[in-house]
Formats: sequence, structure tokens, C-alpha cells
Amino acid sequence: MVSTLKIVGHYSHLGPANTNRAAARQPGGGCAGGGESVSCRFYPTPDTTVATMPETPPQNPAADPGATNDKDTPSPQEASLGEKEARLELFAGIHPQNNQPIFEQVLASPTDTEGQYRLLKSPMFVRDVAAGDEIKISDEARGRFSVVTRSGNLCIRVFLREPNEALEQGLTGDIEKLGGNLDVRSERALVYSLHFGVGFQSIEKLLEKHVKTGEARWLYGNVYDDRGEPLNWWQAMLQP
Repeated sequence: MVSTLKIVGHYSHLGPANTNRAAARQPGGGCAGGGESVSCRFYPTPDTTVATMPETPPQNPAADPGATNDKDTPSPQEASLGEKEARLELFAGIHPQNNQPIFEQVLASPTDTEGQYRLLKSPMFVRDVAAGDEIKISDEARGRFSVVTRSGNLCIRVFLREPNEALEQGLTGDIEKLGGNLDVRSERALVYSLHFGVGFQSIEKLLEKHVKTGEARWLYGNVYDDRGEPLNWWQAMLQP
């Protein structure tokens, strides 16, 4: 099954030092294109996070042939994959056309504290988090959460206009040499985790080397807030 999400906004490859706040915004979770609409298609695999447009849930199992009884159904925010892994359904934004909420399934591992999880992979659309971060799930709103502990990882998203194996292989190889990982891979999108300690300038230089204008665009997933202001969470981690 192919999930297609169409979002309007701006691509951005800005670092924390950039002052172009408007261009740093990531409406609807981040997939966008300079003043135009871009459709991002995802081909789900067991390791792929997928942003979906949820329909109205059925009122009873009979209304949905694939539905299960309540006693067999995980929490709406947690789909169990075993004792140490779960797929969390996290809020990723509002669709700009129909104003419906967008949710993304993110692979995580429960911690010793009830309701808290450590993300195993960086998300493609959910803002403000990366692999290794610990979050607390809200009991009051579907998919909402707060960050408890930062891992120091940056979430780096690359959106391709066309499939580009050469770009993927070259960029992935260089990021892995710096200790990073390719967390999510689809036909036209890649998501990496890389520690901020590598240095923003070094990271951006590497991305600009591989990601050429017109072929692809990249952006951070956890460096700016929804107003385009730097989150600055890394400042506390630099303190002695």
C-alpha cells in the first residue's frame, strides 16, 4: 500500500545560524517545496515510519473487516511489537488542505518509567525529536508528547524529486563514517540520525556536497520550532 501525503510550504537546508525564519518553517511535518506542492510517497516496510491521514474510526468491529475486539486492540498511541519495542502513534501536524491531524508511527522502546519511551529511529514528519530521545506520552491528547531527555542526535531529512541511488549511497556512506545512521528509507525520502557533536557546519557542508538543488532538498527535524526559531537544546549539552 502506498501512503501519499501532500504538503504545501518551503524546503529548507538551514543551519542554526541562519536567520531566514520563514524558510525554516516546516508546515505539516516537513515535506515541502519552495512555493509549490510536492507529493511524498512512502512504501512501508517493517522499518519505515509512515505519516497517514486517518479516517473516522469505525464505531464497531463490524464496520471494519480488519478491526479486532477491544481486548485485542493496543492503545491508539501504542502498537505492540514485543516486550521491548512498540510503534508509537505521534502527532505530526495538521494537513494544510483539510485541517485534519496527521499522525506518524515511530519505532520506540519503553523505559522503566511508565508512559515513557526511547525513540529507536528518527521520524520523517514528527517535529522536535530524533533517535535516542526519551519522550513521555500525554494521557490527554492523542499522539501528543513531551521530551524528557535528549540524546544529542539530529534528525536530518532528505526529500528526493526522483529516486536517486547514487545520492543515497554516497550520503549514507559519509554519514555512517561520522557515526550516523540511515533510520528511514523510502523511494523519495531518507531520514538520518547524526550527533550534533560532529558540528553543524561540518554536517551542512557534507549535505550540500551530496544534495544538489533541483534533485533533492534537506532539512533538520529537531533544530527549529514551528516559528522557525532555533530550539537551542544543544546549548545545555555543551555545558561542562
